[in-house]
Amino acid sequence: MKYCIGKFVPPIVFDIGKSLYRYLAHRRSRAGDDRGLPRPAERACHYHELFIRSNGDVYPCCLVWQTDHLKIGHLSDPNLIQKIASFHGRCNCERYRLVSGLGCNKSYDLLNIELSYKCQAQCAMCCVDAPSFQGKYDKGNFDMLDTLISALRPNRILVQGGEILAQPDSINWLARLRQGMPNLGMEMVTNGNNIKQIGYVTDTFDRITVSFVGFQPATYKVIMGMNVEMTKRFCVEVIASGKVRVYLKYLITPNNLHELPMFLEWAIGLAPEVIYFTNAGMRQYINENTGDQYWVKMISRTRQELTSVIVKHREFLESQLNKRFMYIGVDGAHTGELLGINQSYIADHGLSSIVTMMQN
Repeated sequence: MKYCIGKFVPPIVFDIGKSLYRYLAHRRSRAGDDRGLPRPAERACHYHELFIRSNGDVYPCCLVWQTDHLKIGHLSDPNLIQKIASFHGRCNCERYRLVSGLGCNKSYDLLNIELSYKCQAQCAMCCVDAPSFQGKYDKGNFDMLDTLISALRPNRILVQGGEILAQPDSINWLARLRQGMPNLGMEMVTNGNNIKQIGYVTDTFDRITVSFVGFQPATYKVIMGMNVEMTKRFCVEVIASGKVRVYLKYLITPNNLHELPMFLEWAIGLAPEVIYFTNAGMRQYINENTGDQYWVKMISRTRQELTSVIVKHREFLESQLNKRFMYIGVDGAHTGELLGINQSYIADHGLSSIVTMMQN
């Protein structure tokens, strides 16, 4: 799954096709236009974070992995560090406008690393088509990643797949990395459907993001091909350990939109560090212009129920602030547009202390 952190991250789960990618590219190209959005700050993004694809290709972030002219190089390039230093390309997103790093200081916060595509899930909208992946990850990449991490000394790495917890080689490499670099922040995106690895997770990672694509058993099963109860148990036990910061992420699709308030109600009870939801390309699947206004009604009703759940638990959530819980997040403008939630909506409903708009 793609996490674009502003990531994240925001990590991100896209459709297998390229239509959502084109949509996000269009969103990036419009950032800071006459809609009154703040203009993106100029930044040499490749001096702050990098995205390394499963095949070893290196990009300035995970939003541009399908953009050839923004490829910096490959892990095997003997002059990769020099390529990173001299790289310049044209790119805009909601937060930044990419500029040359000439004269800038390198200060790497994040290396976002995509390892093998091997995965035990069958997610219907997987952008890398992990469910049908039959290849093998180049184990030589592990040594080259060690070299890159040692050279750049990032504050943290984020690993994703595929599913890391279904990959013995990745598990072993990360355990060695943790032992060799105990001060390195280590984060993972996971589907959390592997309770046998809970001990490994709590011993290895500082933060994990667990992705939900549906919440009721039948929905989760048909979209992801797995048992949601195992994922829920995984989350409960990891959070209860107190050893790992946990983000719970809900990816919105037409099949699971109405289950978002149900997920939120359950997640609030666990009081993880962050609960957030993101649009997994929903609008490319639906027609909002039907005579009965079906999807307009469904989205509006979901927003109302979502707000009701937050208001219902506001006192509890505010009591958890600065303990472990930080906020409920709406991931990016595309998610806010889908749900009709923005800063004004949040303020008008008195939710500013616990709900935030996340930029991706």
